[in-house]
Order: sequence, then structure tokens, then C-alpha cells
Amino acid sequence: LLTNRRDLAAAARRFRDGGRREGAHVAYSEGINSRLDELQAALLRVSLRHLRRWNRQRAALAARYDRWLEGLPPETVQRLPRNSWGNSANHLYVIRASRRDALRNYLLRQGIETAIHYAPPLHLQPGFGWLGYRKGDFPHAERAAREILSLPLHPLLTRRQADRIAAHILRFYQRR
Repeated sequence: LLTNRRDLAAAARRFRDGGRREGAHVAYSEGINSRLDELQAALLRVSLRHLRRWNRQRAALAARYDRWLEGLPPETVQRLPRNSWGNSANHLYVIRASRRDALRNYLLRQGIETAIHYAPPLHLQPGFGWLGYRKGDFPHAERAAREILSLPLHPLLTRRQADRIAAHILRFYQRR
């Protein structure tokens, strides 16, 4: 798309990024996921030969997190269920954590970055306001949005780093 209109360019960027504004994880309008440009496509084409190995590494790291976190009481941390009939690419490792924000701040003080995906649930994001849903209409989604936390998970993460992250999560809940 080529335009000299700033408003149209901004709207096109939002549309290609799920209706989100740059740097925000909130949809301000409806949109699609089309953030792949030519340079990224070229890099990904070369990277495809590594995909199977990277997915195996992600799966091994996710299993490692599972083993570390399985002993925590479910009222503190819940691992998300996996389907027995499928294989996950383990793009994200998401937990549901009580006192999520305190845990996140604690991990950050330890030098461990985490992420929160879909902090406001979709029905409360401005881009979907036209649907007419309000807070309280989907209590399970709203609770999940308050609890979900994505832990670091990528092919370059080492087992030692994953162990350190998990150990800090255990330490956080054992101290409190």
C-alpha cells in the first residue's frame, strides 16, 4: 500500500496487526495478522530448515517447565492443558498464576522477562466494543486475563536458563 495520507497509513498498519496500535497489545479496531514483510519472509525461508529442531527444543523446554511446576498447588500455578491428540509447536508457554503481577515483578527483578498476552480479554478491547459486551459478561475469560503469564520459551533458551526461571517461580510461591 502506498499513500501520502497519514490517517490511511496508520489505519492500514493497525489493520495488518490485528487492529492494534504500535507497541500495544489491545485491538482498537478489527484487523488481521499480516505483519510479515519481504525481509522477514526471506529470513524465515532460510530458517525453515531449522524448524523441526527448534520445535523439538521448544517441546523439551516446555516439558522441563512442566516437571518443575507440576508440584505447585493448583491455587498458585496452573499449567495449561495440552491435547493428547495433537502436537504443540510450543510457541508460548503460558501459565495461570495467582498473584500474577507480583510474580511477574519478582521475576523481572531476577532479570527474567515475561509477557502478558491479551491482557484485556477480546470482548473488552475497544475494537470489539461494537459487539456490546461489558465487564462481567465472560467471567472465565476475564479471570484468565488476570492470571495468564507467558514464560520465556524459544530455541535459544538453554535448559539451565529454563531451570533458573522455574526455580524462581517455586521460590516465589514457597516464600509467600
